[in-house]
Amino acid sequence: MFWKLLRLRFIEIFTAKINTNTKGKKKVSSRIISLLVMLYVFVFFSFSFANTFNQIIAFAEPALYLSVVFCLAFFITFMGSVFTVQYRVFEPKDNDLLLSLPIKPRDIILSRLMSIFVYSLLWEAAAYVPAIVVWARFEKLNFSHYIFAVTAFFLLGIFTLTVSFIIAAFLQRVTRNFKNKSAVITVLSVIMMLGYFVVYYGFNSIIRVFADNVDKVANVFSTYLKPIYYFGKTVAENNFLYLSISIFIIVGLFLIILYFVSKNISKLNVKTNGKANKKFEHKKEDYNQSSVVRTLIKKERKRFLSSSVYFLNAGLGVILTPIIFLVLAIYPNFVLLFSTSFGMMPLTPATFCVLIMMLMSTVFISACSITVEGKSFWIVSSLPINPRLLLISKALNHIILASASSLISSLFAIVLTIRLGVSDAFGSILLIISPISLNILIAFAGVLVDAINPRLNARDEVKAIKQNVTVGIFMFIALIIVILLTLPALMLPQYSSLILLIETIGFLLISGIILLLLKRVANRLILKN
Repeated sequence: MFWKLLRLRFIEIFTAKINTNTKGKKKVSSRIISLLVMLYVFVFFSFSFANTFNQIIAFAEPALYLSVVFCLAFFITFMGSVFTVQYRVFEPKDNDLLLSLPIKPRDIILSRLMSIFVYSLLWEAAAYVPAIVVWARFEKLNFSHYIFAVTAFFLLGIFTLTVSFIIAAFLQRVTRNFKNKSAVITVLSVIMMLGYFVVYYGFNSIIRVFADNVDKVANVFSTYLKPIYYFGKTVAENNFLYLSISIFIIVGLFLIILYFVSKNISKLNVKTNGKANKKFEHKKEDYNQSSVVRTLIKKERKRFLSSSVYFLNAGLGVILTPIIFLVLAIYPNFVLLFSTSFGMMPLTPATFCVLIMMLMSTVFISACSITVEGKSFWIVSSLPINPRLLLISKALNHIILASASSLISSLFAIVLTIRLGVSDAFGSILLIISPISLNILIAFAGVLVDAINPRLNARDEVKAIKQNVTVGIFMFIALIIVILLTLPALMLPQYSSLILLIETIGFLLISGIILLLLKRVANRLILKN
């Protein structure tokens, strides 16, 4: 039974990114675009890590170098898998059904973990592969080095999955009956993301400290982080004994955790028809004396805030953008340091307006608002409501949330310009209205794209958002367009305000055109399905 479940999981992996309604050339082109986007992301991260590893290997011995590589690869992979494990293993809608069948809980859990393991290996490879390439450039490696490196690659993936599994099980046990469980998960995710940004932007300083104190760092690893250091030494020296011990410990730990979680899965599983799911029940009195649009917006907001997967993947920028500008307003020296490093960047209100717009372009709540509902979308669409209002309410939910975030960020940015002595009245006005106009455009464009190509057969939010090629392409194109449109404002600071004003008017005009198209698209969406 395990192999049948595993086969289903891998079929989902290879078909999840493509809408099953597409046929022929359209399906092939969708697959090609999906692969190209994934390849671009992989290459981008690989080159970034390669540059970092080139600096580290210049002063670190192989064992220490590989220890640092393992830590960094673990950190990157763990960031991308811990909450996915928590959602995909313990909260799928079909858990109750599968557990009621004569299938071992171990097989259900293990099959889900294996599909996550494949994705985690891709993240790990983005850091690990360039590290080995850089190592091979500096030292002459024999065939056994590559065998040990590949073995260590899979062992590190298993270890990362095990740690993610442990923390996910702990979070599930603690938050299982929380009323606002998604809020807890979101807060933890934001904290982790902030930690990631702190490490990322301070990495050059960390490397300088590392280079100046390489002996002390090596002593810390060999004294206090012995397992990691000896794991690096295993690959560097081709030590078969250490490798055997590592395999025994890592695989053994994974099997032990799998055994205990399988035995206690009933205590961790989220019931689909019990108290744990009360947050999804909409009470009648919630919508009394409300207009249709207001009722639909309220429904959309509850749907968005009740799902940590939806929030973290489609709307994390709503939280991060105000936090970033709050920190910059309190510590303006960070801006001066950044401006010194990139001397071509002018310190004007237009610059901060562009930064807010770039960050807000990563918010794509409306672009998956239809797909994330799945087949339940037809429950609402069957009501005597104008189909156009269904789509407009999804766009308005995006606009309200994103504009509230950008407004707060803009106010912090205005404070920052005052503290830096570069503020002006017209620039401050543009700081507020330009990001809001972009939010309006992205909201309407997102719901239009999702209505044209909805994927209503998605079984959960992970497949509807993270594994939806339409969403990925929309986010990628939106970010590229915003960067291309806002670059002139940075390159021509004397005309930056005029450029932003023209773009703001353009955003609003295009939004109006899309709004007119929504009626036709909404009718086609209802009739087609």
